[in-house]
Amino acid sequence: MQRDLILSVLEAHPSARDSRFYLKNFAPSPTPSPSPSQSTTAPLTRPTDSPEPPPFPLSESEAATPTTAFIQTGSASSTEPQVVEGKTPLADELLSATSHTALVKIQGPFTDRQLESIAEGMVYLKKLGLVSIIVMDSEDWLDEQHEILSLSHGEKRARIIHLRERMKADTLKFADLLEQKGGEARPLLEGVLCVPGAEFSDSFTPIASTSEVPYERAPEKDLFVDSLSGIRDAIRRGEIPVIPPVALDSACFSLCVSANDAVRAISSGLADHERRAGLRYESETRLRHDVDLTPVRIMVINREGGIPSPARAGNPHLSINLESEFEHIGTTFTWHDSHPTSLANLALIRSCLVDLPRTASAVLVSHRSPRSLIANLITNKPAHSPSLHHSLLPSENLQHQPTIVRRGLPIRVSRSMAELDQPKLTALLEASFGRQLDAQPFYDRLSRDLDFCIIAGDYQGVAIVTNEPRPSPSSSPIAYLDKFAVLPSLQGDGTVDFLWGALRDESFGLGLPSALNPNVGGLQGKGEGRDLVWRSRANNPVNKWYFERSNGFFKIPPPRGSQVGFALFWLSRRRTFQNLRMGYANVSQVGSGLHMRQRARAFLVAESADPSQRVLFINIDCGMGDSAITRGVLARLEELYPGVYSASNVALAGTHTHSGVGGFLENLLPQTYEAIVAGSIIAVQRAHANLAPGSLSIGNSTLLNSNLNRSPTAYLVNPAEERAQYEHDVEKEFTLVKFDDAATGTSKGFLSFFSVHGTSIFQNQSLISGDNKVSYSGPGFRVSDFESNRIIGTNQHDAAVALMSSSLTAISGPIKSTHQYTTMANYTFPLANGTDATLCTAALGYGFAGGTTDGAGGFPFIQGANTSQSQNPFWEAVQLGTSPQATEEQRKCQAPKPILLNTGAYHVPYDWAPAIVAHQMFRIGQLIIIMSPSEPTTMAGRRIR
Repeated sequence: MQRDLILSVLEAHPSARDSRFYLKNFAPSPTPSPSPSQSTTAPLTRPTDSPEPPPFPLSESEAATPTTAFIQTGSASSTEPQVVEGKTPLADELLSATSHTALVKIQGPFTDRQLESIAEGMVYLKKLGLVSIIVMDSEDWLDEQHEILSLSHGEKRARIIHLRERMKADTLKFADLLEQKGGEARPLLEGVLCVPGAEFSDSFTPIASTSEVPYERAPEKDLFVDSLSGIRDAIRRGEIPVIPPVALDSACFSLCVSANDAVRAISSGLADHERRAGLRYESETRLRHDVDLTPVRIMVINREGGIPSPARAGNPHLSINLESEFEHIGTTFTWHDSHPTSLANLALIRSCLVDLPRTASAVLVSHRSPRSLIANLITNKPAHSPSLHHSLLPSENLQHQPTIVRRGLPIRVSRSMAELDQPKLTALLEASFGRQLDAQPFYDRLSRDLDFCIIAGDYQGVAIVTNEPRPSPSSSPIAYLDKFAVLPSLQGDGTVDFLWGALRDESFGLGLPSALNPNVGGLQGKGEGRDLVWRSRANNPVNKWYFERSNGFFKIPPPRGSQVGFALFWLSRRRTFQNLRMGYANVSQVGSGLHMRQRARAFLVAESADPSQRVLFINIDCGMGDSAITRGVLARLEELYPGVYSASNVALAGTHTHSGVGGFLENLLPQTYEAIVAGSIIAVQRAHANLAPGSLSIGNSTLLNSNLNRSPTAYLVNPAEERAQYEHDVEKEFTLVKFDDAATGTSKGFLSFFSVHGTSIFQNQSLISGDNKVSYSGPGFRVSDFESNRIIGTNQHDAAVALMSSSLTAISGPIKSTHQYTTMANYTFPLANGTDATLCTAALGYGFAGGTTDGAGGFPFIQGANTSQSQNPFWEAVQLGTSPQATEEQRKCQAPKPILLNTGAYHVPYDWAPAIVAHQMFRIGQLIIIMSPSEPTTMAGRRIR
């Protein structure tokens, strides 16, 4: 066991700074001198001439002060509570060992082997100077509490007594495991927690648990610590307290309570202990070297591990800044099935840390990673720096990485000098650089060049980025990191990483999924990333940290009169979307950032009498659906909900944006394929979990000035008598299906249909966009594509609002679905006149190459070229050299369309045109939805309907 402990310490890879932190906080205190001069006059704080090292080591010489710096401050004296010496020198010496505590929730259920591993980790921590105060928990207990609530009084009494005894038995079992692993344990089965005023007749009802309401704190004093004597005495004697979630009421009856509430109450009690308040039986005088019960860590050990992060593809957050991220994590969390207690545990940690010193932190860790607790104790850092690029992190076992949680600081972004507190900013910068700021020229320059300023807390940290001109006046300015400063008093609390993360989201990382952040004043991930540059003196020890986070650097020679040069670092904007956009077939069109985030929406409808009769419609912000995407979604749905969803009752359709990501067809680019599949699954999980009784209704309206026919010349080739049946050359009908909740009568959402092409954002733009369905096919495109996008999106929104507030037609009737694969080449079917027709193998004609009004084809192709006459001798010669020649039978079959590319005959490296396609139909009462494997023209769509 000793060997394992040594290996665990070595695997933490502590730096010199980490080692100093650990020795200062957790190593045993030196044995006090027996000299009488030692005693109450001994200094209790760090000497003012020995300042606390900053987060990154800095040279003391002025020449080493970097453009980015960290404040150095002397230690402030503090008032110690009244204490006394041990009664004898021997007692004083025995009490001299430093002990710190961690409040630990062990959240089962676990196997015996898993519990042994956890017990071993707790003993390791004690050997390293951190004594755990353990609260036992099991998800099975909560399930049993829910069952108890539905029982009769007599049954309830028996079950609650059985549950209480089970809690105590599990507590004794874990205490025995601690003893077996070489630690001393003290089970405290009763006497720690109390519930005020509970009567015996009410004691069978478990105390309300905030585990089920993760964003609300428990009412004050529902559960409190009656006495800490047992905990203190155990830790004085080197024992690990183990506590079940059991409390006494005023009649001294034992109640089963929520482990989360127990942890919260004990944390509050330990904090009160240090403030000399709130406990009834705490009359003992503390010895000088008595244990400090204030927890420096809150730990949650369970099967889920860290909090999943969407920016890390569902792998855990490495660290969390509660001040700025808590609400955002709650509203964007989608892993309720795989991590059902994550949000409740995060809320628990938040309420505990509020009462503890700011230096306290928390960790959520899987039972599979017990050694990570040792690494966190020694380094006080996450397993890996969250400010490092994901490509620099290890790729193995990412799902088992712990999440470090800190109170942190609020982060806000200012883009105006009027929003900056210049005196506070001046004080920060002057302390950082160790000399007086020449304020007027500095702020004059910021007034002219400021891009943005990121502020942590009340100017405890700051990052200032300016716009520096390029040599070419026509080029966009350079984003320059002018200042980066963090208080050393915040070392170890993650502020440096949090500030760097905000800097990434506003500059070189803008547009990435991870840039979706809640920072006040931030861009929320919308926009195009920018290259970032900064400089630092060549002898600055921080340069190693910069180098790890930069794309590169080069050395700048020293200026005249100086012996120290500079290192110029740069970070290129991250191009997650550096692939072809889907829709314009333009190889020069490379994505560079985000205009709108791409989303998936799931609509689930089932018969109330037979929920197995259901249909699931998934709408994705992509150019189209895809067979590989559909297969991937169906495979994962089968894993989650065996036998519930199939190719028959699941449809996946795209909004047909021409500005979405490309490369997902047949899983060509796994990163885009995986993002679409994973996002679709999340949408389905939400719909599946929220399936509830409701009603559907449908309505239509005419929406004008919001779309136009993109190929009006081609439309005129349709028969005149058929065109005469319609007022417009494009559909103007806006259809909406409304979803209402039966219990509340409120609307839960809607699904709308409107014929407008997703080409408002034109092909000369490089930003990924959901186009007009999420907001040039209509009015405004002659002004700008973004203005057209806004107008069309707003018009559709207004039409939906009007229908949602109007009287619609109720949808009623059976729910049915059908799906089939059809071989289209040479498919024969009867016509209405009694004759048979046979389809052809696929081919693209000259009309296809003619393009549209808002995207004309290349010379000399034009719209409406549907004639069997010779088109262009040059391109006919090219066609013969690049495409298998069409047979006479095929030409007759495709007539009057002349064949430009005989795609049905292309089979290398795979079929260029699918011969076998899927057809699908949903029936929801009187509503019929057809999923077509093609992109029909206006008249073809009218004929199908």
